[in-house]
Order: sequence, then C-alpha cells, then structure tokens
Amino acid sequence: MTACTSATFNHRRLSKSANLALQALIGLMSFIWMLNLHANTPPPAKVVTTNIQFQELADTTSIPGIIEFNTSSQITSEQTGIISAIYFNEGDKVNKGDIIASLNTDLLHQDIKVKRSEIDALAAEQTRIEKDIERSNKLLKTSFESKRALENLEFSLKANLANRQRLLHQVERLNILIRKSEIKAQFDGLILAKHKHPGEWLGQADPIVTLAKLSDTMALVSVPERYIRYIQLRSTTSVMIPALDLEVEGTIDSTVPVADLRTKSVPLKVKIDYQTSFIRNMSVKVSVATSAKRKVLTFPRDAVIQHQGKEFVYTVKTNDDGSQQAQIVPVQITGRYGATVAIQPGLLQADQPVIIKGNDRLQPDQPIAVQN
Repeated sequence: MTACTSATFNHRRLSKSANLALQALIGLMSFIWMLNLHANTPPPAKVVTTNIQFQELADTTSIPGIIEFNTSSQITSEQTGIISAIYFNEGDKVNKGDIIASLNTDLLHQDIKVKRSEIDALAAEQTRIEKDIERSNKLLKTSFESKRALENLEFSLKANLANRQRLLHQVERLNILIRKSEIKAQFDGLILAKHKHPGEWLGQADPIVTLAKLSDTMALVSVPERYIRYIQLRSTTSVMIPALDLEVEGTIDSTVPVADLRTKSVPLKVKIDYQTSFIRNMSVKVSVATSAKRKVLTFPRDAVIQHQGKEFVYTVKTNDDGSQQAQIVPVQITGRYGATVAIQPGLLQADQPVIIKGNDRLQPDQPIAVQN
C-alpha cells in the first residue's frame, strides 16, 4: 500500500513538471511568434500633409478646344531666283536670325567681279591723269594751252572719281542683294509647312515656309456666352492636354468679340508656354469659370489621386494610442485653378490635413508617419 502511494505521488509530480515545461514552451513559442510578427510589420509610410483652406473662388468647368499658334507668317523673299537650299523641314524649330533658305547668287557674284574690274581700270586711269596734271602744272607758266589742258585733266579726274564711286555703290548694292538672298527667320518659331523645294523658281511674294511664333502659343476654346461675364482677363487657369497626359498653367489672354450665330459661343484665347510635343490643332481642355466667386474648400492638386475614373484624397486618422493611419475620402472637385483644386464642404472640412506627398503608394488604413 505504501509503495503504491509513493508511485502515485511520483507520477503526479512528474505530470506537474511536464505541464510546467509545456506551458514554458508555449510561452516561448508565443514570444518568438510575436517577435516575428513585429519584425514582418512594415514601418509606417512617411508622408507630407497640408491643411485644407477656405478661399473665395468661382466654380469651373472643362471646355474642349485646340492648340493654336496665334501668330504665323508665310516667309517670303525680297529677291527672285532659283532656290539653292532649304535648311529646315516641317516640324523643325528655328531661332530668330537662322537662315531658312538661300537663293542662287552666281550671277550676282559675277557682276561684282565685273564691277571690280572696272574699278581697277578707273584706278589705273586715275594714276595716269594725276601724272598728266603734275606735268601740266610745270608748264602752266609758259603756255596758255597748258592751262586749258590742265583744266581738262582736272575735269577728267573728277569724272574718274565719280565713276569709281558709282561702281562702288553698285558693288555694295550687289552685296546687299546677296545678303537678301538668304531668307532668315524674323522670330523664334516652328515650321508648320514647306511650300518650296531646292531647284524651284521663287517669284515675288511666293512663300517658302509657314512659320508659327512659339511665344504666341494659345489654347483656343469656344465658351458659351453665359459664362463670359465670369471670365477675368490676365487670370490663370488650368489647361489639360489629354494626348500628352499633361496639365499646364495658362493665362486668359483675350476673347474674340464675335459670337457664333448658331451656337452662341465666344472664342477664348488662353496663352500657354510652348513645349516640344505641342502640335497645332491638338485637343485641350481648358478650365473656365462658370459662377461668381464664393467660399470653397481648397487644397493642392497633388493631394488628389484617381482610381477607376473617380477622385479621392487621403486624410490623417489619429488613433487613441497616438498612432496615425491613412484614411481615404472621395471628393467631387468643383474647380481647378492651376496647382489648386476646390471642393464643396462635406466629408472634408477646413483645417483638416490632406496628404500631398507619399499618397501615390498608400493603401486605406495604412499606418503613416507625418513628416514636417
């Protein structure tokens, strides 16, 4: 009986030790699992925020239009002749003073050679006349005939000098014609069309190329007449070029004071900076004011992200423990003003932060760390 009791006691003691060991093992495994879980959790994403603000702005709408070069010229020459070379092609950019084309000047150069030969002959004749005048001056005191001969020689010398001056003026004229045979760009521009080719005859007023002025690039749109009263000249606006996936800032330049009889729309010109990829008649969308100014919420355009045709922003959610998460909020943009967009008050309010940097890689509810 005693032996049985002792065995039972030992068995219970071993079971208790095993349970303690098992609990210790489970605790150790749990600790290791927690360490691994913490190690695999990515750090909070670093983001930059700005606060939403109230501003007085007008509602806007996007109106389709085209890229237009407001100033274009057909480049001609003062001279006529055979075109010897054209140095640019359609689509090339040229700078003011660049030689676009040149005419054949062989005959002009030959005329200069002839004139210079005549000038050399007159120079030789001048030398002879001057020597005759010198001899006549020595005989002047002894002979009346020498006085008459001297007068004739002096008249001959004046005629000689006048002829030389006339020939020099002709040479200068020929040089001017040679210079004018080089057709130069009068402004920085883009060649839209080439009308002539080397070897063709260029007549008076015949265009060689059509050149568009780069500093006068416009977005041209037709605005419904009911919006004209809201448009402010010299104000900036947003211009989208869908084909290039590009948005640029434009300046409202002018309205054409003629409305279309059928559509009752008015042409509006918005000045934009030329970029190499711009093409005449390329489609654009211009943001145009459609209301009077009123208070709206605004924030930088960089805060807006697009997904499946809809627009969202990320704001900051602060948890009870002080940690922060990215909270996604849908927005309806009522106006675009260059680098700024406007929305109606609703899910977002003034002074609420929105993420403007680092938002392109965020996921909803992702931990974040706001950087100053």
